[in-house]
Amino acid sequence: MKERDEARREQMNEREQAMKERDQAMKERDQAMKERDQAMKEQDEARREQMNEREQAMKERAQAMKERDQAMKERDEATKELDEAKKVQVMEHDLKLKEQEQTIKERDQAMKEYDRALKEWENKEGIRNSKRRTLQM
Repeated sequence: MKERDEARREQMNEREQAMKERDQAMKERDQAMKERDQAMKEQDEARREQMNEREQAMKERAQAMKERDQAMKERDEATKELDEAKKVQVMEHDLKLKEQEQTIKERDQAMKEYDRALKEWENKEGIRNSKRRTLQM
């Protein structure tokens, strides 16, 4: 009976030891799972941060492109306005030149008429003077 009790105790001790080992193995497995879960959370967080950074960089790039496009648009408009102003300036200058040419033509015409009238007058006066000279002689 002592041997049986001894065998039972030994068997119970072995069972208890096996249960302790199993509990220890389960604890280790649980700890490993927790560590794995933590590592996965950290990886997910790192991926999220990386994606957020990429998204932010893309937004900044898009904004920079919009600003560049706006600046180019403004530059093009300013260039157009400058070109228009130059065209107007050239047209005004051409108009002034044409007016000056017209004035010169009118002046030349008036001078020709004056010269013609003067010649006629001189011719008439010349004839009268020659008549007077002949009459005085």
